[in-house]
This record gives sequence, C-alpha cells and structure tokens, in this order.
Amino acid sequence: MLDIHNYGSSSESDSEADEATKKVITKAQTTDAVAHLKPIDPALSIAKSLAVCSAPEVVPMNAVDVSRTIDPTVKEVAYNPKFEELYAPVKGPENPNLTQQMRAPRNTLSGYVEKAHINAFEFENQRRTFHTYGYALDPSVDEVADGQGFVGRL
Repeated sequence: MLDIHNYGSSSESDSEADEATKKVITKAQTTDAVAHLKPIDPALSIAKSLAVCSAPEVVPMNAVDVSRTIDPTVKEVAYNPKFEELYAPVKGPENPNLTQQMRAPRNTLSGYVEKAHINAFEFENQRRTFHTYGYALDPSVDEVADGQGFVGRL
C-alpha cells in the first residue's frame, strides 16, 4: 500500500525523496518485524503471577461420597447395590400433612398386601360364605381348634 502511495511521477527529483522515505519505512518495518524477539519489560510481565501446574489435584476414591439412591417404587434393580444403598432412608422433602398410617410403606391404597398361597376356589368359597353368613375360616390358622379358626360372627 505504501508503494502505491509513494508511486508518483517518474522524475529524478522525486526518486531521491522516495528513496529516503523508503529507508525510513523499511527501518520501521524491520523494528516491527523483530519486536516479538525482544524481551518483555519485567514491570509489564505477568510471568511471575502464572504458575505451571504439572499435575492437578486428585481426590482419593474413598474421599468422595458416591452413594447411589434407589427409588422405593422401583421393582427391578440393574446392578448389585450395597445393603446401605438398598435400605437407606428416602431422600427428599417429606410431606408434613401425611399421617403415620399414610407414611407406612404399602403396595396398595389400603396398605401392604403379601402374596398368599391359597387355592382360588377355596378363597372364593370363603369370601362368599363371609358375605352371606358373616363368618369364614381364618386363613392364617392351619387347623380349626376351639372355635378360634373363624373370622366374623358365628
């Protein structure tokens, strides 16, 4: 760009002035070209405030608490959890309006129902007997003894 600016007429007097300006320009360009090779003034340097970190801080494996929480409504777990993880208390906010009965673990709306090995025919027979006559055999008792094996009014 400077060459185009300095390009003028082809007279001899202009060429001497052009050569002088070219020398000044080339001197300025050479000083700018080698400016990055000169040392930085220590007052302006930030090298003292920077530190080389050859190895970052490492946290030991046992120092980190990586306990996993299991949702109590999950029926299947894809890994083998520890006892503390499996039976840990449920995390999160607790509803203050729930009664003690509502806070109890349950698998139905009315409570906790366990599976029982009862024949379907006998179950239906005792259910109909209870609704018709008001009593039925107690399924938790194996043998009828002293009238204690019934549920309801005889």
